[in-house]
Amino acid sequence: MTRIELMRWLWPHCDHGDLAVMFAGTDGKLRPGWISDDADAMRAVKAFTEGKLGNERFESENQRGVSYSITGAERLGFVLHRDGQVGVICIDLDDHTGDGGNVNQLDTLKRFFGAEPVVFSSKGGRGLHAFYKLQDAMPVEGFVAWSKAWGFNRENQPELFPKTGKLTQVWMPGEPNADGGDTYQSGTIESALITSLPNLPPINVTEKTLRFLRGEVTQPGRNDALNTAAFELGQKMVERSAAWALCERGARVCGLEPSETERTFDSGYSSGLRSPPSREAGADRRRGDGAYELTAMGNSKRFVSMSGREAKFCTVINRWYVWDTNRWVCDGIRAEALAKLSVEEITDAKHRKYSCGKRGIEEILFLSRSEPSMAVTPSDFDADPMLFNCQSGTIDLKSGTQQPHERSQLLSRISPVGYAPQGSCPQWSRFLETVFGGDNELIGYIQRVCGYVLTGQVSEQVLFFMYGDGCNGKSVFASVLQHILGDYARKVPAQILSRSDRVAGEGPSPFLSTLIGARLAASSELEEGQKFAEAKIKDMTGGDHLTSRGLRQDPVEFDPMFKLLVYGNHKPQISGVDHGIWRRIHLIPFLVRIPESKRDPRLIDKLKGESGAILAWMVRGCLQWQQRGLCPPDAVTHATTAYRSESDTVGRFIEECCTRADGVFVQKGELHEAFEAWCKSSGECALEKNTFGKRVKRLGFEENRLHGGRVWLGLELSDTEGGGDA
Repeated sequence: MTRIELMRWLWPHCDHGDLAVMFAGTDGKLRPGWISDDADAMRAVKAFTEGKLGNERFESENQRGVSYSITGAERLGFVLHRDGQVGVICIDLDDHTGDGGNVNQLDTLKRFFGAEPVVFSSKGGRGLHAFYKLQDAMPVEGFVAWSKAWGFNRENQPELFPKTGKLTQVWMPGEPNADGGDTYQSGTIESALITSLPNLPPINVTEKTLRFLRGEVTQPGRNDALNTAAFELGQKMVERSAAWALCERGARVCGLEPSETERTFDSGYSSGLRSPPSREAGADRRRGDGAYELTAMGNSKRFVSMSGREAKFCTVINRWYVWDTNRWVCDGIRAEALAKLSVEEITDAKHRKYSCGKRGIEEILFLSRSEPSMAVTPSDFDADPMLFNCQSGTIDLKSGTQQPHERSQLLSRISPVGYAPQGSCPQWSRFLETVFGGDNELIGYIQRVCGYVLTGQVSEQVLFFMYGDGCNGKSVFASVLQHILGDYARKVPAQILSRSDRVAGEGPSPFLSTLIGARLAASSELEEGQKFAEAKIKDMTGGDHLTSRGLRQDPVEFDPMFKLLVYGNHKPQISGVDHGIWRRIHLIPFLVRIPESKRDPRLIDKLKGESGAILAWMVRGCLQWQQRGLCPPDAVTHATTAYRSESDTVGRFIEECCTRADGVFVQKGELHEAFEAWCKSSGECALEKNTFGKRVKRLGFEENRLHGGRVWLGLELSDTEGGGDA
């Protein structure tokens, strides 16, 4: 491969508006400069490929805004991200000290990434630049966080570009030189494709474990390193399947035989489980009985010191929560176990005997729950609306990046799937293409809706209503969405949305307690003929504080984070015609009926198999939502407008049974009687006189007194002679 072919391969994935060049300053020393004009950048690339870069002149300015000129440039540097996405990466391996540096890690990195990079030597001939292409581009912040979590870009470790989301350049090779620099070494465009970046460990691990998982441990010592890594993951209570996946991959990259791997892993992981970190933490902080009074209060302080990071007491609901490696779970039994663990450190025999009893343990838990480091409220959990917890880490929805699970974030909900930003979901794409009839604008809107649902934001104040006859994908879509959201999704009984009692009322509302911290409240359809409880929908989508009142429990006030999603084959009646209710309704039409011959009973399971990539698709939708909002397409606005017209019974009655004209009128009582008859024949619920009159007036008709009675002007019944001329 030539350097020109390399540049042509990389350039589509690089920032076209920012290029680095190496040029001689006024002191004659080479220094980097920046070209930040698109036209100048294209001119520089063209000149570099023709070997004429030094003949060009460019104008630039430094960070202080001082202008300077660039002439005689020698090298060109690319910024390896474009429009916030990373599509190509470079690994910089150096030998600054002459002892090989980290150049000898190239083969390990090939195994780690599962692909053969395109490799060129560095300018001096002693280092290497290895280039890869990602099958699926990812947000630059996500790649930077991924690199950091895997330990790259540390001292004496390989550098991975892009190193930041800002301007960090990779120097393109020039013509080969006498030192052996800038020469092609190995690899092809086809071999350099990374289909999926290795998944991150779900927790922070030691440098030793990280080196093993990256495959950097050589013989002898590989089995010991595997045992140590498995022990740490077991000790930190990483789920066995996740720990095995990490260790099996690390062992494979290190070159261990499969027959050795499982036996060594089982031994290390089981030993780690028998040595929980809280015990270690207690040993580290053990200061003898002299550090704590031999009283119940002293026991409480010992427990807080040992387990303050592992346990929290949730006031109001009076429940203990413990850290479960990736979230906080309500578990009074494990909190009690931690209390028992703390009294094992007591050396005074008499006090230890009392403390190990039932009353002693109960006193520890009772006195500890008011400690500032222990006490939390329900609203403290899952409070950050832009964090989404999943099996592989916590996703920052503002940037699309993933970070390790962190106790301090107080996340109690979690998705059952991992985040796969490099993954693909072809079956999901085909499913959306089918059920929405290839309407790309509607599919784009659906992606933004799904992204918005991931967040705890409720600024849109919308109820999403997926409507259509059966066999059109609504239930499949809802099932997959709820599966990916996991604990963040809750089902709401359909009758809740049709009952007339207000959410903000004084009576018990235990269903609301399940929605604290939830991001989605989903309900299957109301029965045909039922109405939406409009006041309740306004309460639940308004964004104001809600109060949950359990039976015989104190009220809990919380800020809603959930979005309402209703799906069904019937349109519940909305009797209100005001903007306050209809601005909240987004009717999403499912109009394509799937023929029986094309229905796949295993479709939901197949789509769930793409959950990690679908989650990444949703995160990209969230980033789009933050940029442009929901922006409903014509398919949604037209369907919602039609729904509104259908729900306006007075408007429909006038269109079907009346004539509008100047100089005519109809008796108010007669019009209402005709309306009641029309409702009876149409299966609609008639409005009482006053409400009916307000609706007629809202449609623009005036009332007056004529011939001793009250009439509507400009309106007459079409099939009766009861009207008249004014």
